[in-house]
Parts: sequence; structure tokens; C-alpha cells
Amino acid sequence: MEYKVDCTGWSKEHLLEVLLAVPQHTTAKIVLYWEENNTNKESSKEKIVGNYLNRLGVPCHLRGYTYLKYSVVRCLCNPEELESVTKILYPAIAKQFGTTPGRVEHGIRHAIQKTYENGRTTEWKNVFGAGCNWCYKKPTNSQFIAALSDFINLNSIDI
Repeated sequence: MEYKVDCTGWSKEHLLEVLLAVPQHTTAKIVLYWEENNTNKESSKEKIVGNYLNRLGVPCHLRGYTYLKYSVVRCLCNPEELESVTKILYPAIAKQFGTTPGRVEHGIRHAIQKTYENGRTTEWKNVFGAGCNWCYKKPTNSQFIAALSDFINLNSIDI
């Protein structure tokens, strides 16, 4: 009999406690494994961006949510990508997710449209400022990505 145990995130003390609990005369094989670089875990930037997207009311079940999240994280790391959204950013996202740049653009536009229709204008004002005119007119994809990237850069420490 073989038992596989994922030890990702375990402390040394907890691991030792589990190993000492196994009877010495057992014939079972115990395989311990863990992921060194935590590839399954979201980075802190992804968590921050996800939190703000949720606050703004972006429906997380839409594909555009994932595209928005990834695009904002990319723009936090490389702000120059905002200068050429259709030529650099959309193709990079499309390559990452195995789709076309047109579908990426449409998915983001659809997610922003649904968010805008939800009517969480107070949250939009909190994040983007009371002077934003988006309460009256839906922002473009580039405006939304740029504004959220700037807001997170200005208000987040250690991203």
C-alpha cells in the first residue's frame, strides 16, 4: 500500500509530527512531495488585482475576468505595455491562454460592460476617484486597465 502526502506549506515541526506518528513496523510506503516554487499558488500581485476586481464587481465567472486580471498584473510589471494594448498586450494574453487577440479584447470589453451594468458606482469612485466620468460613460478596455494598474501602484505596498 502506498500513501501520497502533499506537504506543500507544511512546517518542519508538522512534518516531523506526521512522520513520528507512522508505526515503525508498517509495510506501507509513504511518499512525501511538495512544490518548491508554489506554482499552484497565486502571486501576491494576482491576489491584489483579484481583490480589486471583485470589489469593483467584475463577474469572476467570465473569461474576461481572467484576461483582465492577467493584463493588469502584466501592466504592473511592464507599464509600457499600456502604450500598445492591441499590438503587445492582447497578443501576449492570447498566447498565454491559447486564444486570439480579438477574443481577448472582446472578453475584456464584455467583463467591463457587465461590471458597468452592475451599478457599483460607489466602489468605482472609491477606486478610481470621485472625479471619474465613468459613472456616466463606460470606460474603454485601455482606460480600465490603466486606471486599475495606476491605482494599485499608488496604493499597494510590496507588490
